[in-house]
Amino acid sequence: MSRNYTMFGAALDRKSEFRDGNAIWAELDACQGETDLVSDLFRELEQQEQIVYPFNIWLKFDGEADHRLEATDPFPMTDFDLPSGKVYLSNYPFRVSSIKEGDEVYFAGLTTSKNGRNLPVIIGRGRLTGFTGKNHVTDVMIAQYPWMQRFPWYVTISECDVLDAPLVEGIPLDEVWDALGSGTYLASFGRHESIPAVSRKHYQKAHIRLSGNAKQYIDKRLDTLFEQFGTIHYVSAT
Repeated sequence: MSRNYTMFGAALDRKSEFRDGNAIWAELDACQGETDLVSDLFRELEQQEQIVYPFNIWLKFDGEADHRLEATDPFPMTDFDLPSGKVYLSNYPFRVSSIKEGDEVYFAGLTTSKNGRNLPVIIGRGRLTGFTGKNHVTDVMIAQYPWMQRFPWYVTISECDVLDAPLVEGIPLDEVWDALGSGTYLASFGRHESIPAVSRKHYQKAHIRLSGNAKQYIDKRLDTLFEQFGTIHYVSAT
């Protein structure tokens, strides 16, 4: 006699298949509020233990929605020559007093992924100096980079490693959402939020704080990509 593996439209023998967040939520909709293995899966994901680091972990977005970075281009670094030497900058449209000395940053270019989706793709990681009120662009900087008129505040990137490959070869952010759900971001860690809700959190933001769990996931993936493609190492003069 064959067993019935469905109840209220949700498959009960497919736990191993639900690795994609959208698939999980589609099944949850079919459950009509009933508890089954699919909802247990998401509950397990949301109840993961939070990993904490003694510094902020930022995801910095580069590019604009109406001026996306070319997926086939390398990630564009912004450098400027000071009397002490070349420094690398990360620019913002507002003061970023929340950035402290030694904070970690992951660079994500707003581009088009291999799947044809317009979303951020993570391409590198680094360390930041602390923000001060003096970190405002000069006329000389604007002459070199006219777009700095719209992004007049900056922090110096102490050092960083960027994938030596086109932007499209990086980590699409939806991969992280599928792996961690609302545990991707510090502010939403542990909340029972849908993948679509999580995917909207970066809208209209220049940066957002990641959870320690996201850092560990991204580090593992970046290390694999760095080994495959190589890296470009940047160090700012002090």
